[in-house]
Amino acid sequence: MKDKLLLDIANSTNLNFIDNENALVGLHNGYNITINSSPYTYYITFPVKLTSEVGLDNMNAFLHGLTTEFKKLNYASYNASSIELHYTPKYRKYRKPEIILSIINKLIDFSITNNLVTCCASCGEETELKPFLFNNIILPCCTNCQLEINNKIAEQQNAFQHKSNNIIGGIVGGFIGALLGSVVWIGIAQMNYIAAIAGLAISICCIKGYQMFGGKLNLSGIVITSIITIIMVYLANHISLAIDIYSEYKIDYDINFFDALRAVPDFLREPLVRKSFIENLLIGYLFTAAASFSYIKKAYLEANNKIKFKEINM
Repeated sequence: MKDKLLLDIANSTNLNFIDNENALVGLHNGYNITINSSPYTYYITFPVKLTSEVGLDNMNAFLHGLTTEFKKLNYASYNASSIELHYTPKYRKYRKPEIILSIINKLIDFSITNNLVTCCASCGEETELKPFLFNNIILPCCTNCQLEINNKIAEQQNAFQHKSNNIIGGIVGGFIGALLGSVVWIGIAQMNYIAAIAGLAISICCIKGYQMFGGKLNLSGIVITSIITIIMVYLANHISLAIDIYSEYKIDYDINFFDALRAVPDFLREPLVRKSFIENLLIGYLFTAAASFSYIKKAYLEANNKIKFKEINM
């Protein structure tokens, strides 16, 4: 769905609306500007080159003033060769094109007053810029930097393809990592909660352990770590039930935790216990899948250098 706020800004400026990416790019009053959008956040990139008269301290003071003036401008920083702003208008009264236009005009006025010129957001060279897509973000960059980034990605992809894959070590590491993540799950379960963060902890620790012990996070690595996560979620629920049994019966019976653990299968024969256990397990799997999907996808893309990279034609 097209971002109406960006469309309104495009109609009031010389910026071009990139339909497929919901972004604005182009020159406005002689300065390159890029605005990327995601739910409730607008990422403004304003590449300018500092001078000997206007150093980083002056720039930081100006940016601090911007965040003070504009309530929903919650991030403002000068990185490499560009100003990076994050505007987060969660409420309708802040989702107005006039506010973002006012921010942009402040940037331009400051730059004109201090003789700052637009430049490449990557290398800082004063040259013609072309927008390109890097993952899901459009950046203003010169041709040389685009070529350099493209070559670097190709090198990383080639290095990954020739990287050895220790599946056995990865499995061992995955189980160790998932076991550590299970501690978080069990701790939260003892507070009578089933939290998505617990499932995410198991998934993250499993993947990190798998990679640390030499497993390559390719498709087979994703399958293996997913299976380990499924097993460990079940075991975490199993151990949580054993802890509940031990806590309930330790006063009246001379039992230890391992006695309670061995008694879990007998308790699961009871319809009410089995029903509650299955419900908790299914909810746990649902939460784990929902919380982990984005992280697993991100980890896979990063590990395999599957990065979207293409020039945007306007």
